[in-house]
Amino acid sequence: MEATADTIRKNDWRVSVRYPALYLWLVFLSSLDVILTRVILFFGGIEVNPIADRVIEGFGVPGMSLFKFSIVAFVIVICEFLASRRPKVGRNLALAAVLITCVPVLWSSSLLISVAWSGQMLEMKIYPGEDTAGQQPAVVAVEQ
Repeated sequence: MEATADTIRKNDWRVSVRYPALYLWLVFLSSLDVILTRVILFFGGIEVNPIADRVIEGFGVPGMSLFKFSIVAFVIVICEFLASRRPKVGRNLALAAVLITCVPVLWSSSLLISVAWSGQMLEMKIYPGEDTAGQQPAVVAVEQ
């Protein structure tokens, strides 16, 4: 019995997605969001998203990463579900998710650039993972 393209596709365990480029951007921007948030938190900043802040308080930065990528996976599943019924709606949702994810990345980037541009740096006396009880970051002016 000769294998046809249809039987090969039916037996293939890989499943293609409808909007791989948009999903790649979504994962990339979400990764940048997690990285930039981690940098800001390391230097004494705060998380302004109240839900993400609660997740960080309860589960730390690994919990924040898991939370973020759970949301990304959920959005991709919803986009694929919608695209199977209404392709234009699924694509528009994926595009909206990418554009919305740009907002915290641009905000965090602008915060870090403004701190660097002003010549101020936040200096931590500890390394990540050490006990931070009672230690506050100090703002140090860097003379040029």
